[in-house]
Amino acid sequence: RLAGAPKADGAGVTLVVPKEWVIVKSAPLPLAARETLADVVSYELDRLTPLAAERAYFDFRIMAEEANRIEILLAAMAADRLDPYLEALEARKIRVAGVTVGFFAQGSLGHHLQGGGQTLFAEIDKEGYRVGLIRNGRWKAYRAGNLPAGDEPSRLRAFAERIEPLVAQAKRGGGTPDALLWNAVP
Repeated sequence: RLAGAPKADGAGVTLVVPKEWVIVKSAPLPLAARETLADVVSYELDRLTPLAAERAYFDFRIMAEEANRIEILLAAMAADRLDPYLEALEARKIRVAGVTVGFFAQGSLGHHLQGGGQTLFAEIDKEGYRVGLIRNGRWKAYRAGNLPAGDEPSRLRAFAERIEPLVAQAKRGGGTPDALLWNAVP
């Protein structure tokens, strides 16, 4: 331990995993599922992803609620991908308090550094784009997809078109968000 370093023995850490390990998607569910949502998501996981609930880690957040349905943001990964890391950390007495995906960790950190409010967080790379809206410390929207092949200006125009609905959602929620770009490789 470094001299003057804070004492954090036994403190839990959050393990940040690469986005490539995780399936992240939106899923509509009937509003009636709200009362037992964790059970419903567990039961439906193999329909919503290629993973069975018994061999997966997953979490979800309600993103929208309407008169007859809810929209969740689901993140799931294969347990056999994560378990060796959890076991190695546990063997060294490092307690993992949570697991998150790199994009979500970066977005949350960026939002915190911006001072709260609303933050539109985007990542562009060779594989496509991911964009999220954070309001008052909670993820309110997430979209991901591919960008068309072509020159840089046309890819950037396509990206702008795809994030426009999140900007509109932010404006409906109380003004123009701060914007952060991460890993911008069009």
